[in-house]
Amino acid sequence: MVSGAPVREVLARVRSYHARGMSHTQMAEQTGMARTTIVMAVTRGNDQMRRSNFERLRRLRFEEPDPNAYVDPTGTRRRLAALWRDGFPLPYLAQELGTDRLNLQKTIRGTRGRTSVTYARAKAVRELYDKLLMTRPEEVGVRVPSIRHASTLAEQRGCAPRKCWDFYSIDDPEAFPEWTGACGTPAGYEIHRREGIPYCDPCRKMQAMRQMLFRKFSATRFAALRESRGYSQRALEEAADLPNGQVSKWEGGRWRPRPDRLFHILAFLDATLEDVLEEADG
Repeated sequence: MVSGAPVREVLARVRSYHARGMSHTQMAEQTGMARTTIVMAVTRGNDQMRRSNFERLRRLRFEEPDPNAYVDPTGTRRRLAALWRDGFPLPYLAQELGTDRLNLQKTIRGTRGRTSVTYARAKAVRELYDKLLMTRPEEVGVRVPSIRHASTLAEQRGCAPRKCWDFYSIDDPEAFPEWTGACGTPAGYEIHRREGIPYCDPCRKMQAMRQMLFRKFSATRFAALRESRGYSQRALEEAADLPNGQVSKWEGGRWRPRPDRLFHILAFLDATLEDVLEEADG
């Protein structure tokens, strides 16, 4: 079996290929795996996989579908939004793509049933994005006032810039923009606040979780859970690879646990969050 980050990275790549239009049937034909096996591996979201399947998916290479086939618009929207956020006006992008500004705006917003795009359009947007990836708007003749106007409009609509995406995450429907380098972790929210970066959903959720734990974490219930599993404080820290004294501080009420560490230890103890929260009154 293979587990952990290598499996998650392979599955993210498979999802990005599928979002770009490569069908699960194409993947099955290339890898020799059953189509249902690939679908289940992606949809279940497990981070464990048989080594034979892992090696087959690791060697998977993207195959282009029919140009007129409809594909997931996620990557197309993110690329257009990122270029817009970095100051490329929609009229400029529309001219480069041979379409009109209103069409691009509808694609970015997903309005009027824009739940898919043709593979030909997705490919054209991807090629333009790659062409402009290391380019600033002024280098292609866009005037500074137009750059500022485009960036302001895109920022108001929550568009993430190019720096927030990497090669695979931009097409992965389950990925989120990496604004801080630590999004979705306790440090991410503080970086947003300190640097004045717009808050992303994962960091908002992490902060809400921290506030909820500060109010409702029960040191008594956590201690009872630990004892029911037969661990001393130090033994649990060693077994779950926690810093020395961490459990003692939680149970003594001096610290509230960080969400990531708490979920790690709950998974280790085969418990749920409800097991360590204060019980509702009544």
